[in-house]
Amino acid sequence: MKTIIILLLVVLPVVLTAQSNKQKEKIHYTSSYRLGIIAGKAYTTFTAQIIQGIRYKNFQTGIGVSLDPYGFRTIPVFGHFSYALHPEKSSVYVYGDAGMSIPWNNGALPEKYDNSTHDEWHKLFPGFYGEAGIGYNMVFNKKRNAVTINSGYSYKRFKYDEHVYIWNGFETAQQKDRYIFDYRRLTFRLGFSL
Repeated sequence: MKTIIILLLVVLPVVLTAQSNKQKEKIHYTSSYRLGIIAGKAYTTFTAQIIQGIRYKNFQTGIGVSLDPYGFRTIPVFGHFSYALHPEKSSVYVYGDAGMSIPWNNGALPEKYDNSTHDEWHKLFPGFYGEAGIGYNMVFNKKRNAVTINSGYSYKRFKYDEHVYIWNGFETAQQKDRYIFDYRRLTFRLGFSL
């Protein structure tokens, strides 16, 4: 499923860009591809992001997906909004993203006990994802294709339940503990927009 979504986000821009070149409308399809780093209190890590959407005058809106391995690896799926001061030429823009951060278990938190009953051990939950920042578009043709650079503040919540069996000497009891992690980081990205 994740592979299909990623393929759609990569192939769809090519098809829609070819169609939008034939039509002169005020609303234009846009796609952005960015690579960068996430710098938090604990460490710095790599990130990748794809945003697909529409552009109208100074405004751009769309949906995006990102790889966020900071803390615990997650796939944020979010709505994107940005406003460019001068969309026809190179200029500054502000942006905001909000959505869900979906956990991608890499085996660090086993989901089932390795026993005959296969009881639940860790249950992962999606959490809130948000980011806001400022960037610069370096437009290089009349189609408003651009090289982009941006920096922002990012917030991600990750939570999981841990089910533990405790032997009290007479019987086994199951205890559930909930862990919640809030990650506040700075992001720096470089990419291009079509």
